[in-house]
Amino acid sequence: MKELEDRHKKSKVVEDAPKGYDQLADGTGIIHKGTEEKELFDPKIPEDCIFRKITGEQLREIMDEQDKMVKLLKKHGASKYLANRILFLFDDMVGSNLFSGSKKNNVFLELTVRHRHFVSSLIVCTQGKFDITIGYKEVPKTNRTAYRALSIFKIDNFKELECIYEENPLGLNRDNWQVLYEHATETLHDFLFINRRIEDFPAMKNMDQVLFFKPDKEAYKDAAGSGPVANHDKNKK
Repeated sequence: MKELEDRHKKSKVVEDAPKGYDQLADGTGIIHKGTEEKELFDPKIPEDCIFRKITGEQLREIMDEQDKMVKLLKKHGASKYLANRILFLFDDMVGSNLFSGSKKNNVFLELTVRHRHFVSSLIVCTQGKFDITIGYKEVPKTNRTAYRALSIFKIDNFKELECIYEENPLGLNRDNWQVLYEHATETLHDFLFINRRIEDFPAMKNMDQVLFFKPDKEAYKDAAGSGPVANHDKNKK
């Protein structure tokens, strides 16, 4: 980045870079405006990046702008990962209009399955209301089964847990899965984290404890000998 910044200061800027970017006149790089500033990252989300109720058209506009950047980088033989990396955070998705329409033309589904092409990541949050709605199923199956990971907090709806288990059994029978889940969520704000991209030990508690069942037939106990699930700190060997 330092090399790009130095070249940026010495080069004339051309006009075909996407909004928010400057392209170096010699064609050797593209740099986001403002990188000369000392403070490169502000953890606060700018107000113009917050959509109270985003539409498919607004999402398409963001994706098209990002796609334009990726194609321009490719044109100059540069990695697409020089583009701004976008984190989409979709909160409270029950009843979202982004789920409507056919699969063929659904922009949210396209972002879900092709997010890497847009140098983007997604976090999708949803919740049900006791036994009235199943928040997990509010996200279409094509979308929810494409996600890399799942974080499950305490859920009072047994039907919702059944649905989650059916799609994320972790190689366990229903009773053992329930034991694992209850162990991971036994304290307020604790959660069961499931990494769908790994086969060995895909379940974790709060992302810092790997959860598994002991292979023997004795009563399951944790590493401290006090609980039903064996676990260990991933930072410890």
